[in-house]
Amino acid sequence: MKERKSIFLVVNVDWFFLSHRLSLANFLRKEGYNVAVLCNDTGKMEIIRNQGFECFNINFGRGINGGFSEIYSFIQLIWHFITKRPSIVHNFGLKVITISSLAARITKVPKVINTFTGLGMQFMHPGDNFTKRILRFSLKHDLKDSNIVLQFQNNDDLAEIKLLLGKEGRSDKFVCIDGSGIDLNIYKFHALPSNPVPRFLFASRLLKSKGTLLFLEAAKSILSENIKAEFVVFGDIDKENSDSVEESDLLKFKDISGLKILGHTNQLMNEIISSHIVVLPSKYREGIPKVLIEACAIGRPIITTNSFGCREAVNNDLNGVLLNNCEVEDLVNAMRLMIQNIGTLPEMGKESHLLAENRFDERIIFKKTVEMYQ
Repeated sequence: MKERKSIFLVVNVDWFFLSHRLSLANFLRKEGYNVAVLCNDTGKMEIIRNQGFECFNINFGRGINGGFSEIYSFIQLIWHFITKRPSIVHNFGLKVITISSLAARITKVPKVINTFTGLGMQFMHPGDNFTKRILRFSLKHDLKDSNIVLQFQNNDDLAEIKLLLGKEGRSDKFVCIDGSGIDLNIYKFHALPSNPVPRFLFASRLLKSKGTLLFLEAAKSILSENIKAEFVVFGDIDKENSDSVEESDLLKFKDISGLKILGHTNQLMNEIISSHIVVLPSKYREGIPKVLIEACAIGRPIITTNSFGCREAVNNDLNGVLLNNCEVEDLVNAMRLMIQNIGTLPEMGKESHLLAENRFDERIIFKKTVEMYQ
Protein backbone atom coordinates (compact mmCIF):
# COMPACT_ATOMS: atom_id res chain seq x y z
CA MET A 1 0.00 0.00 0.00
CA LYS A 2 1.24 3.49 -0.91
CA GLU A 3 2.29 5.49 2.16
CA ARG A 4 0.06 8.47 2.91
CA LYS A 5 1.95 11.75 2.78
CA SER A 6 1.71 13.94 5.86
CA ILE A 7 1.13 17.65 5.45
CA PHE A 8 1.34 20.43 8.02
CA LEU A 9 -0.88 23.45 7.36
CA VAL A 10 0.72 26.32 9.28
CA VAL A 11 -1.45 29.41 9.84
CA ASN A 12 -1.29 32.30 12.29
CA VAL A 13 -4.48 31.66 14.31
CA ASP A 14 -7.14 28.97 14.73
CA TRP A 15 -10.09 31.12 13.62
CA PHE A 16 -8.32 32.00 10.37
CA PHE A 17 -7.87 28.30 9.65
CA LEU A 18 -11.57 27.68 10.24
CA SER A 19 -12.66 30.57 8.01
CA HIS A 20 -10.12 30.19 5.19
CA ARG A 21 -8.40 26.76 5.21
CA LEU A 22 -10.81 24.17 6.63
CA SER A 23 -12.22 23.37 3.20
CA LEU A 24 -8.70 22.82 1.81
CA ALA A 25 -7.85 20.54 4.75
CA ASN A 26 -10.97 18.43 4.13
CA PHE A 27 -10.11 18.17 0.44
CA LEU A 28 -6.54 17.07 1.19
CA ARG A 29 -7.77 14.41 3.61
CA LYS A 30 -10.07 13.02 0.91
CA GLU A 31 -7.08 12.98 -1.44
CA GLY A 32 -5.24 10.70 0.98
CA TYR A 33 -3.05 13.13 2.92
CA ASN A 34 -2.57 12.99 6.66
CA VAL A 35 -3.32 16.60 7.62
CA ALA A 36 -2.22 18.38 10.79
CA VAL A 37 -2.75 22.04 11.68
CA LEU A 38 -0.25 24.27 13.46
CA CYS A 39 -1.59 27.62 14.70
CA ASN A 40 -2.05 29.92 17.65
CA ASP A 41 -4.84 28.78 19.97
CA THR A 42 -7.33 31.59 20.62
CA GLY A 43 -10.00 29.23 21.91
CA LYS A 44 -11.06 27.64 18.61
CA MET A 45 -8.51 24.83 18.44
CA GLU A 46 -10.87 22.26 19.92
CA ILE A 47 -13.27 22.92 17.02
CA ILE A 48 -10.46 21.98 14.62
CA ARG A 49 -9.77 18.78 16.55
CA ASN A 50 -13.46 17.93 16.49
CA GLN A 51 -13.22 18.08 12.68
CA GLY A 52 -10.80 15.15 12.95
CA PHE A 53 -7.47 16.96 12.50
CA GLU A 54 -4.41 16.86 14.69
CA CYS A 55 -3.79 20.37 15.93
CA PHE A 56 -0.73 21.84 17.65
CA ASN A 57 -0.48 25.20 19.39
CA ILE A 58 2.21 27.57 18.11
CA ASN A 59 2.51 30.87 19.95
CA PHE A 60 2.51 33.23 16.97
CA GLY A 61 2.19 36.83 18.14
CA ARG A 62 1.03 39.80 16.07
CA GLY A 63 3.36 41.45 13.54
CA ILE A 64 7.04 40.81 12.93
CA ASN A 65 9.30 42.54 15.43
CA GLY A 66 12.12 40.10 16.08
CA GLY A 67 10.99 39.60 19.68
CA PHE A 68 10.66 36.67 22.05
CA SER A 69 7.40 35.39 20.52
CA GLU A 70 9.11 34.85 17.15
CA ILE A 71 12.01 32.98 18.76
CA TYR A 72 9.67 30.82 20.82
CA SER A 73 7.40 29.96 17.90
CA PHE A 74 10.48 29.18 15.79
CA ILE A 75 11.70 26.69 18.43
CA GLN A 76 8.21 25.14 18.66
CA LEU A 77 8.09 24.64 14.89
CA ILE A 78 11.53 23.05 14.76
CA TRP A 79 10.52 20.61 17.50
CA HIS A 80 7.33 19.61 15.65
CA PHE A 81 9.12 19.26 12.31
CA ILE A 82 11.84 17.06 13.85
CA THR A 83 9.50 14.85 15.89
CA LYS A 84 6.62 14.52 13.39
CA ARG A 85 8.66 14.56 10.13
CA PRO A 86 5.99 15.96 7.74
CA SER A 87 6.37 15.33 4.01
CA ILE A 88 5.04 18.80 3.20
CA VAL A 89 4.79 22.06 5.12
CA HIS A 90 2.34 24.61 3.71
CA ASN A 91 2.73 28.06 5.28
CA PHE A 92 0.11 30.84 5.01
CA GLY A 93 0.78 34.54 5.60
CA LEU A 94 3.82 36.79 5.93
CA LYS A 95 4.74 36.12 9.54
CA VAL A 96 4.24 32.36 9.30
CA ILE A 97 6.29 32.24 6.08
CA THR A 98 9.16 34.19 7.62
CA ILE A 99 9.45 31.90 10.66
CA SER A 100 8.19 28.51 9.50
CA SER A 101 10.00 28.42 6.15
CA LEU A 102 13.35 28.81 7.91
CA ALA A 103 12.43 26.13 10.46
CA ALA A 104 11.43 23.78 7.62
CA ARG A 105 14.67 24.46 5.78
CA ILE A 106 16.80 23.74 8.85
CA THR A 107 14.96 20.47 9.56
CA LYS A 108 15.09 19.44 5.87
CA VAL A 109 11.35 19.13 5.25
CA PRO A 110 11.08 17.60 1.74
CA LYS A 111 8.57 20.13 0.33
CA VAL A 112 7.62 23.64 1.46
CA ILE A 113 4.86 25.86 0.02
CA ASN A 114 4.76 29.51 1.11
CA THR A 115 1.39 31.12 0.34
CA PHE A 116 1.21 34.91 0.49
CA THR A 117 -2.35 35.80 1.55
CA GLY A 118 -1.76 39.49 0.79
CA LEU A 119 1.15 41.68 1.86
CA GLY A 120 -0.64 43.61 4.59
CA MET A 121 0.17 46.91 6.28
CA GLN A 122 3.94 46.80 5.90
CA PHE A 123 3.75 46.92 2.10
CA MET A 124 1.23 49.76 1.89
CA HIS A 125 4.00 52.37 2.01
CA PRO A 126 7.07 52.73 -0.22
CA GLY A 127 10.55 52.35 1.15
CA ASP A 128 12.25 49.78 3.31
CA ASN A 129 11.24 48.62 6.80
CA PHE A 130 12.08 45.86 9.25
CA THR A 131 9.47 43.44 7.89
CA LYS A 132 10.68 43.85 4.31
CA ARG A 133 14.33 43.34 5.31
CA ILE A 134 13.54 40.17 7.26
CA LEU A 135 11.34 38.84 4.47
CA ARG A 136 13.95 39.62 1.81
CA PHE A 137 16.63 37.77 3.78
CA SER A 138 14.35 34.76 4.32
CA LEU A 139 13.09 34.50 0.74
CA LYS A 140 16.51 34.84 -0.86
CA HIS A 141 17.55 31.73 1.04
CA ASP A 142 14.25 30.02 0.16
CA LEU A 143 14.91 30.47 -3.55
CA LYS A 144 18.22 28.65 -3.23
CA ASP A 145 16.29 25.58 -2.07
CA SER A 146 14.77 23.54 -4.90
CA ASN A 147 11.95 22.16 -2.72
CA ILE A 148 10.38 25.55 -1.86
CA VAL A 149 7.57 27.16 -3.89
CA LEU A 150 6.26 30.72 -3.42
CA GLN A 151 2.53 31.03 -4.14
CA PHE A 152 0.62 34.29 -4.52
CA GLN A 153 -3.08 35.13 -4.76
CA ASN A 154 -2.66 38.00 -7.21
CA ASN A 155 -0.07 39.15 -9.74
CA ASP A 156 0.51 42.48 -7.98
CA ASP A 157 1.92 40.71 -4.93
CA LEU A 158 4.00 38.40 -7.11
CA ALA A 159 5.53 41.41 -8.89
CA GLU A 160 6.13 43.21 -5.57
CA ILE A 161 8.07 40.28 -4.11
CA LYS A 162 10.08 39.86 -7.30
CA LEU A 163 10.99 43.56 -7.05
CA LEU A 164 11.89 43.15 -3.38
CA LEU A 165 14.25 40.27 -4.22
CA GLY A 166 16.02 42.01 -7.10
CA LYS A 167 17.96 39.65 -9.35
CA GLU A 168 17.02 36.67 -7.16
CA GLY A 169 13.39 37.40 -8.06
CA ARG A 170 13.86 35.94 -11.52
CA SER A 171 12.74 32.47 -10.55
CA ASP A 172 10.43 29.80 -11.97
CA LYS A 173 9.32 28.94 -8.44
CA PHE A 174 6.61 31.62 -8.34
CA VAL A 175 2.99 30.46 -8.71
CA CYS A 176 -0.18 32.57 -8.80
CA ILE A 177 -3.50 30.96 -7.77
CA ASP A 178 -6.72 32.98 -7.44
CA GLY A 179 -7.45 33.22 -3.73
CA SER A 180 -8.59 30.59 -1.24
CA GLY A 181 -11.43 29.18 -3.33
CA ILE A 182 -15.15 28.89 -2.64
CA ASP A 183 -17.50 25.91 -2.43
CA LEU A 184 -20.14 26.66 -5.07
CA ASN A 185 -22.33 23.87 -3.71
CA ILE A 186 -22.69 25.91 -0.52
CA TYR A 187 -22.34 29.45 -1.87
CA LYS A 188 -24.96 29.09 -4.57
CA PHE A 189 -26.29 31.77 -6.86
CA HIS A 190 -29.25 33.68 -5.40
CA ALA A 191 -31.42 36.20 -7.18
CA LEU A 192 -31.35 39.71 -5.72
CA PRO A 193 -33.76 40.44 -2.85
CA SER A 194 -37.25 41.45 -3.92
CA ASN A 195 -37.11 44.46 -1.57
CA PRO A 196 -36.87 47.51 -3.87
CA VAL A 197 -34.77 49.42 -1.33
CA PRO A 198 -31.11 48.61 -2.15
CA ARG A 199 -29.08 47.22 0.73
CA PHE A 200 -25.31 47.86 0.77
CA LEU A 201 -23.19 45.47 2.85
CA PHE A 202 -19.68 46.03 4.25
CA ALA A 203 -18.03 43.08 6.05
CA SER A 204 -14.44 43.07 7.29
CA ARG A 205 -12.22 43.60 10.26
CA LEU A 206 -12.98 47.19 11.19
CA LEU A 207 -9.70 48.69 10.02
CA LYS A 208 -9.28 52.17 8.57
CA SER A 209 -7.27 50.73 5.67
CA LYS A 210 -10.13 48.33 4.87
CA GLY A 211 -12.36 51.36 4.23
CA THR A 212 -14.59 51.11 7.32
CA LEU A 213 -14.87 54.87 7.92
CA LEU A 214 -15.06 55.53 4.20
CA PHE A 215 -18.13 53.28 3.94
CA LEU A 216 -19.75 54.91 6.98
CA GLU A 217 -19.17 58.43 5.67
CA ALA A 218 -20.50 57.50 2.24
CA ALA A 219 -23.59 55.90 3.78
CA LYS A 220 -24.18 59.02 5.88
CA SER A 221 -23.89 61.20 2.78
CA ILE A 222 -26.33 59.10 0.72
CA LEU A 223 -28.89 58.95 3.54
CA SER A 224 -28.63 62.72 4.11
CA GLU A 225 -29.97 63.17 0.56
CA ASN A 226 -33.14 61.30 1.59
CA ILE A 227 -32.33 58.55 -0.90
CA LYS A 228 -34.01 55.26 0.00
CA ALA A 229 -31.22 52.79 0.82
CA GLU A 230 -29.98 50.61 3.65
CA PHE A 231 -26.40 50.17 4.84
CA VAL A 232 -25.08 47.40 7.12
CA VAL A 233 -21.63 46.91 8.63
CA PHE A 234 -20.38 43.56 9.95
CA GLY A 235 -17.06 43.04 11.71
CA ASP A 236 -15.20 43.53 14.96
CA ILE A 237 -12.88 46.21 16.24
CA ASP A 238 -9.32 44.82 16.34
CA LYS A 239 -7.93 46.28 19.56
CA GLU A 240 -4.46 44.85 18.95
CA ASN A 241 -4.14 46.62 15.60
CA SER A 242 -3.10 50.29 15.49
CA ASP A 243 -5.07 50.67 12.25
CA SER A 244 -8.36 49.66 13.88
CA VAL A 245 -11.25 52.07 14.18
CA GLU A 246 -12.24 52.86 17.75
CA GLU A 247 -15.57 52.70 19.51
CA SER A 248 -15.71 56.49 19.53
CA ASP A 249 -15.46 56.47 15.71
CA LEU A 250 -18.49 54.21 15.43
CA LEU A 251 -20.58 56.19 17.93
CA LYS A 252 -20.68 59.12 15.50
CA PHE A 253 -22.82 57.00 13.16
CA LYS A 254 -24.90 55.18 15.77
CA ASP A 255 -28.15 57.12 15.42
CA ILE A 256 -28.32 57.47 11.63
CA SER A 257 -31.55 55.93 10.35
CA GLY A 258 -30.84 53.41 7.59
CA LEU A 259 -27.32 52.61 8.81
CA LYS A 260 -26.66 49.65 11.12
CA ILE A 261 -23.34 48.64 12.68
CA LEU A 262 -23.94 45.05 13.75
CA GLY A 263 -20.59 43.61 14.85
CA HIS A 264 -19.45 40.07 14.08
CA THR A 265 -21.82 37.59 12.44
CA ASN A 266 -21.64 33.84 11.92
CA GLN A 267 -24.30 34.17 9.22
CA LEU A 268 -22.44 36.28 6.67
CA MET A 269 -23.59 34.17 3.72
CA ASN A 270 -27.23 34.85 4.62
CA GLU A 271 -26.48 38.55 5.07
CA ILE A 272 -24.93 38.71 1.59
CA ILE A 273 -27.99 36.91 0.20
CA SER A 274 -30.17 39.56 1.87
CA SER A 275 -28.14 42.40 0.33
CA HIS A 276 -28.08 43.92 -3.14
CA ILE A 277 -24.48 45.18 -3.28
CA VAL A 278 -21.26 44.27 -1.43
CA VAL A 279 -18.80 47.10 -0.77
CA LEU A 280 -15.13 46.91 0.24
CA PRO A 281 -13.32 50.23 -0.36
CA SER A 282 -10.00 48.80 0.85
CA LYS A 283 -6.51 50.26 0.54
CA TYR A 284 -5.08 47.25 2.41
CA ARG A 285 -2.64 44.92 0.61
CA GLU A 286 -5.21 42.16 0.13
CA GLY A 287 -4.65 38.69 -1.37
CA ILE A 288 -8.15 38.35 -2.78
CA PRO A 289 -10.67 39.28 -0.06
CA LYS A 290 -12.82 36.33 0.90
CA VAL A 291 -15.94 38.48 1.24
CA LEU A 292 -15.61 39.53 -2.41
CA ILE A 293 -15.21 35.92 -3.53
CA GLU A 294 -18.33 35.02 -1.53
CA ALA A 295 -20.19 37.98 -3.06
CA CYS A 296 -19.26 36.77 -6.55
CA ALA A 297 -20.42 33.22 -5.83
CA ILE A 298 -23.79 34.35 -4.46
CA GLY A 299 -24.21 36.70 -7.41
CA ARG A 300 -23.86 40.19 -6.00
CA PRO A 301 -22.58 43.33 -7.69
CA ILE A 302 -19.47 44.74 -6.02
CA ILE A 303 -18.00 48.16 -5.32
CA THR A 304 -14.32 48.00 -4.42
CA THR A 305 -11.01 49.69 -5.08
CA ASN A 306 -8.88 49.29 -8.18
CA SER A 307 -6.18 48.04 -5.86
CA PHE A 308 -4.17 44.99 -4.80
CA GLY A 309 -6.30 41.85 -4.69
CA CYS A 310 -9.62 43.70 -4.76
CA ARG A 311 -9.50 44.31 -8.50
CA GLU A 312 -9.32 40.55 -9.08
CA ALA A 313 -13.00 40.22 -8.10
CA VAL A 314 -14.39 42.86 -10.47
CA ASN A 315 -14.57 43.31 -14.21
CA ASN A 316 -15.24 47.05 -14.16
CA ASP A 317 -18.80 48.03 -15.16
CA LEU A 318 -19.58 44.36 -15.86
CA ASN A 319 -20.09 42.89 -12.38
CA GLY A 320 -19.29 45.96 -10.35
CA VAL A 321 -17.42 49.24 -10.02
CA LEU A 322 -13.70 49.73 -9.40
CA LEU A 323 -12.79 52.95 -7.60
CA ASN A 324 -9.60 54.49 -8.97
CA ASN A 325 -9.65 57.17 -6.28
CA CYS A 326 -10.67 55.92 -2.88
CA GLU A 327 -12.32 59.02 -1.43
CA VAL A 328 -15.78 59.46 0.10
CA GLU A 329 -17.07 61.37 -2.93
CA ASP A 330 -15.96 58.59 -5.30
CA LEU A 331 -17.70 55.94 -3.24
CA VAL A 332 -20.85 58.07 -2.93
CA ASN A 333 -20.95 58.49 -6.71
CA ALA A 334 -20.57 54.73 -7.25
CA MET A 335 -23.34 53.97 -4.74
CA ARG A 336 -25.61 56.59 -6.27
CA LEU A 337 -24.96 55.16 -9.74
CA MET A 338 -26.07 51.70 -8.62
CA ILE A 339 -29.17 53.07 -6.89
CA GLN A 340 -30.14 55.02 -10.01
CA ASN A 341 -29.55 51.98 -12.23
CA ILE A 342 -30.98 49.30 -9.95
CA GLY A 343 -32.47 47.51 -12.97
CA THR A 344 -28.95 46.58 -14.14
CA LEU A 345 -28.02 44.87 -10.87
CA PRO A 346 -29.46 41.40 -11.70
CA GLU A 347 -27.26 41.12 -14.81
CA MET A 348 -24.23 42.32 -12.85
CA GLY A 349 -24.96 39.65 -10.25
CA LYS A 350 -24.98 36.96 -12.94
CA GLU A 351 -21.60 38.21 -14.17
CA SER A 352 -20.24 37.98 -10.61
CA HIS A 353 -21.32 34.35 -10.33
CA LEU A 354 -19.81 33.55 -13.72
CA LEU A 355 -16.50 35.02 -12.49
CA ALA A 356 -16.68 32.77 -9.42
CA GLU A 357 -17.32 29.71 -11.59
CA ASN A 358 -14.39 30.49 -13.88
CA ARG A 359 -11.79 31.63 -11.36
CA PHE A 360 -12.73 31.04 -7.72
CA ASP A 361 -14.32 27.57 -7.67
CA GLU A 362 -12.41 25.71 -4.96
CA ARG A 363 -12.16 22.61 -7.18
CA ILE A 364 -9.98 24.66 -9.54
CA ILE A 365 -7.99 26.22 -6.68
CA PHE A 366 -7.39 22.93 -4.84
CA LYS A 367 -6.34 21.08 -8.00
CA LYS A 368 -3.69 23.76 -8.63
CA THR A 369 -2.66 23.61 -4.97
CA VAL A 370 -2.08 19.85 -5.02
CA GLU A 371 -0.02 20.26 -8.20
CA MET A 372 2.43 22.37 -6.16
CA TYR A 373 2.90 19.46 -3.77
CA GLN A 374 4.27 17.16 -6.50
